[in-house]
Amino acid sequence: MASDIEKVCSSCQKPAALKCGRCKFAWYCSAVCQRAHWKEHKSTCKEDSTERTIYRAGDLLQQIFYVYCEKNFDRRITKLEDLGDRLIIHYAPGISAPFVPFPKHLVSDDEQKAMMLSNFKCNDAVAYFYDLLVDLLQGIDGLEIEEWNGTLQLPKRRTQAGADGSSIQSEASIRKMREQPWHWITVLKITKSSKSIVLDISGAQFGIFKPCWDLEQYRTKYADAMNDAQVPGGTVKQNAKADALIQGWNGYVQRKGWAAVDAVQNAVQDWKLKTGLSLRALLHRPERDFIKGKAELLDSIGMSLDQFVANVDFKKDMAAAIRYEKKHPGTSQRISDERFLSIAQHAHIELQFKKMGFSGAKHMLI
Repeated sequence: MASDIEKVCSSCQKPAALKCGRCKFAWYCSAVCQRAHWKEHKSTCKEDSTERTIYRAGDLLQQIFYVYCEKNFDRRITKLEDLGDRLIIHYAPGISAPFVPFPKHLVSDDEQKAMMLSNFKCNDAVAYFYDLLVDLLQGIDGLEIEEWNGTLQLPKRRTQAGADGSSIQSEASIRKMREQPWHWITVLKITKSSKSIVLDISGAQFGIFKPCWDLEQYRTKYADAMNDAQVPGGTVKQNAKADALIQGWNGYVQRKGWAAVDAVQNAVQDWKLKTGLSLRALLHRPERDFIKGKAELLDSIGMSLDQFVANVDFKKDMAAAIRYEKKHPGTSQRISDERFLSIAQHAHIELQFKKMGFSGAKHMLI
């Protein structure tokens, strides 16, 4: 039960006497404020406490992912074209520096920004933020984490690259647009309720802006075949860690990415020490305190990444990767692809064992 101190309107911060009838967690001073706050509150408004914790974790993790992507941005963009069903991102030729400022002046709304930040980032979202996800969900009994890869239905809205100012109306471009996109997601299985929740923090590139979904709703609305690869939680992270050891462009990108993730983790640890809270505790705070704590954590992560970008130098690593690619074109990508194929084959074997009645090592239990 909320104390008198906690009975503060989640919308206007005035004293509140009305409690959300569904989640029993958010308080409001009036029905007007409750309606005004619904757009923000609806993503985490759940009757079941476990589901509410997971939805809050997904909301927070997505916001951390966006901060990471914005501060770690590395492609110069010359123009955006919003055609309704597609957001065309025109990239300048080549990559001139390890980091470039995010082009805020080109963005007209939060949806466009989310689509740009998540473009080609589904592997990063699953791999880089697996440890934070586990930290957020500590203490939930009987929770299994899986990572799924497969094809989505043709999205009603998606990003599309228009590099070097090339025509997006070419036959090749249109044909590519009609291809079904491949995508990685995380699936959280709650054994006590037999419910499964999809965590898709990079889905904005395909017009999927909510981070958390009921699995069957997600399948119906977006998925074509999301069971082409089903692997235990942490597998994509292990693959990305291995990629960081190879030469060439793929290795360089992973080394830079993991270094930035370390800056995120350091900021989280500093925030924990400063506030005396764990991430799990933050997720269980009253709505007002959760929103405030989330904002403070995101600010801390943003400042840590700013310092990281200002102090590290990846120019030599980037130059070496470019020289390697010129001398051994496609080699680093081939090595990475072969490892991905190995993951898919492992998942197939696990699925066969499951059909035979053996659970194998498919699930990771927190």
